[in-house]
Amino acid sequence: MNTTGTAHVRQDDTVLVTRSFTDEQPSKSILHAFAELDVDLFGTEELLADVVDPDALDELLRTADGRIRASMVLWDHPVVVTSDVVRVFDPATDGE
Repeated sequence: MNTTGTAHVRQDDTVLVTRSFTDEQPSKSILHAFAELDVDLFGTEELLADVVDPDALDELLRTADGRIRASMVLWDHPVVVTSDVVRVFDPATDGE
């Protein structure tokens, strides 16, 4: 897992999964988005918590005024989380 820096995502990068989290915690939506991609989260030693504190992310997005955007690289995929949606991008189109 790439844990250095943030994800550099351009407008034209390919979105593999978009998942709204109106009914679940943002951190759970991130995990569910990767499950949709068939990424084996249990077969890896790397955890979401290795990159971001899930509780802090959930609290930040729960209390945000709607203008939050967090980006990171998880399991080699650029990820962008806003106040209502998680987007997982194709790593081949990462805008770095």
